[in-house]
Amino acid sequence: MSSYCNLKFANRVLMICFIILIMPLCGCENQTETNFIPMEIDVNLITDKDIETLTTQNIFFGHMSVGYNIIDGIENIRTASKRFSKIHMQELREGESANNPGLYHAKVGNNGFPKKKCDSFKTRLTEDRFGSKTNIAFFKFCYVDFRDNTDIIKIFNYYTETTNYLKKEFPNLTIVHVTVPLQIHSWGIQGMIENIIKGNLGNIRNGIGCFKRNLIKGDIANIKRNEFNEMLVNTYNNIDPIYDLAKVESTLPDGERVTFRHKGAVYFSLAKEYTSDGGHLNESGSFCAARELLTTLADIKK
Repeated sequence: MSSYCNLKFANRVLMICFIILIMPLCGCENQTETNFIPMEIDVNLITDKDIETLTTQNIFFGHMSVGYNIIDGIENIRTASKRFSKIHMQELREGESANNPGLYHAKVGNNGFPKKKCDSFKTRLTEDRFGSKTNIAFFKFCYVDFRDNTDIIKIFNYYTETTNYLKKEFPNLTIVHVTVPLQIHSWGIQGMIENIIKGNLGNIRNGIGCFKRNLIKGDIANIKRNEFNEMLVNTYNNIDPIYDLAKVESTLPDGERVTFRHKGAVYFSLAKEYTSDGGHLNESGSFCAARELLTTLADIKK
């Protein structure tokens, strides 16, 4: 047992040495730590009139895990500021509908299957004509819906077909388009070192996967998300409201965008200050995303 432990420890040391040796060669950007200043809850840009507007709308939000991060951010804002407690919030279970004003949310589809999320969103709004009772509706994809081999053209076409159908079926319904959330770019190397030391095998595997994607393949999954988001914004800008979640995730409090380069092009990635695992949002990230969502919804004029 002693020799086995010694061998295991030696392997970890060798792995750490290997990573340290190749780090200067990897060329990854945004590897340096930044000092993150904790943000105070500041939602003064959302006026009392904006809040009153929100209290008169029936809003539906379809999502999965990152969506719960955003919902948590809104709940934190409601707790911190009594002004927002006027906004009714409720999670809808399967088959449930809502007739009164409020922000209603529910799971749609399954992670890793973007077309099924489109179908689930469409089904939710068409069942019992729920879309005719709703003023604003939107759903978000998850970062796991976009991988290295994802055909973004097919997904985008399927998405536009879904939204076009809903617009025709419910002409009084406002569809909000949501950009795909991102993952951080630099977590692979740092995460591997930390998790090798901690001995967390599950996270080591995740770190190695991220490391390979960033170093060898150029973070193709994040590039796919960026390309889809560019298509979304270019298509619907000045036509429908857009909740630019990816922009929020990649923008630091000082306004600087978190980027990485691949083959001469610049792409955006999730700021590590906004996450604890490289993809989901921590309290700061949840707050930023929630504030932007409330602002986007309040700006929709009915």
